[in-house]
Amino acid sequence: MNTNNLIKHTGLAFTFILSSLILSKLLPNNFDLSAKYNKNKISTLGSFNIKAPNLKFGFALDTFATETVTVKPGETLINLLSQYTPEVKDAFNIADASKKYINPRIIHPGLELTVLKDELTNEPRYIAFYPSVYRYVVLDLKNPDNVRSVELPIEKSVEVVSGVMDGSLWQTIKKYNMDTDLASQMEDAMECAMDMSRAGKGDIIKLVYEKNVIEGQEVDAGRLLAAYYKGRLGEKYVFYFDNGKYKGYFDQEGRPMKKTFLAAPLKYARITSKFSRNRLHPILNKVVPHFGTDYAAPTGTPILAVADGVIEAQGYSGGNGNYVKIKHDRTYSTQYLHMSRFPKHQRRGQRVRQGQVIGYVGSTGLATGPHVCFRFWKNGVQVNPKSCKLPAPNPIPGSSQSEFRVVRNEMLGKLAAIGKPLPGETVVKMSEDDLFLINP
Repeated sequence: MNTNNLIKHTGLAFTFILSSLILSKLLPNNFDLSAKYNKNKISTLGSFNIKAPNLKFGFALDTFATETVTVKPGETLINLLSQYTPEVKDAFNIADASKKYINPRIIHPGLELTVLKDELTNEPRYIAFYPSVYRYVVLDLKNPDNVRSVELPIEKSVEVVSGVMDGSLWQTIKKYNMDTDLASQMEDAMECAMDMSRAGKGDIIKLVYEKNVIEGQEVDAGRLLAAYYKGRLGEKYVFYFDNGKYKGYFDQEGRPMKKTFLAAPLKYARITSKFSRNRLHPILNKVVPHFGTDYAAPTGTPILAVADGVIEAQGYSGGNGNYVKIKHDRTYSTQYLHMSRFPKHQRRGQRVRQGQVIGYVGSTGLATGPHVCFRFWKNGVQVNPKSCKLPAPNPIPGSSQSEFRVVRNEMLGKLAAIGKPLPGETVVKMSEDDLFLINP
């Protein structure tokens, strides 16, 4: 080794030894240099605390002086901005640039705004706020065109609840601070099996549902994944399934939780004339069999197909007026009379789905007022659907049934893991991760 290299290596060694001696004096004996910094905790370096930054609106708030402003009645975005800009025109420019991101009317009394100021000069730099729990907006007070609208990431997790109802389903859900949308979803899921509005105190419910979490806080309930009910109305399981081909709620056998036929072709209407073989016709003034059910409703009310099928006939026919006839299968057909009009582009031979709009209430043909006359055929004979025993929906077929069973069994496991609640027990909330504590 030559003289220059020897001097260089000796100098490096001396520097390393000196640095080690200095550190040994500064650091405590038990200090671990390999300890990792946890961003969620305060780390200690000797007698110094290292605090994780307070991140919000895309800024480290610790580097700003902040002011929280609550919007007062009568204040507008312009009013607020003009308090923090040199000239009123600057406030107008910022408000104008923000129009594509927010509706100015979203600035309402009680809304909280955060003003971020330069820590040294106390000069206002940004105004930030949450127009909803799902996003935040940042207005740049120095650059009007620099408006940021940021959608917050939503994390989904599974929540499991179980308990004994205290009052109605809605009252129970609300009492235990759960999203009331769950009550609506459960009513829809169970609709064809039982009327959940008649459920009440003492009945048992179990739910598995998604919850949406933003920045560690639950903001709302997502989809109801499974539900169980036992009480005065009977006992029922329902499961949500979607494989792209089949979608919706199904029972344990994979049968759709919807009736093969809707009870009526209108959502809101009153029956003015029932199926009868001896009815006095209001226009002809003589006894004529009425092989249909009349539902009165305002002109233009949507008329719905009561089941899946193919339009067999559509047009105008004397006393029937504008009508549509649908063939559902080899056994059943339905007809809808006195329509005011048909949906645009609808035609004979077209396939329609249950609940699809196929026409609009009118009073064409022999009609005293706006209504739809609903007629029901079984094996080519008109019958009263109210006294006709209709078939249950077919279960999911083939390979899709196997996929459904996987989902069903997973949900049954979650529901079983909750344990059967005892009478008088309140609704207990637990996360999916807690289930092993109950059913190891």
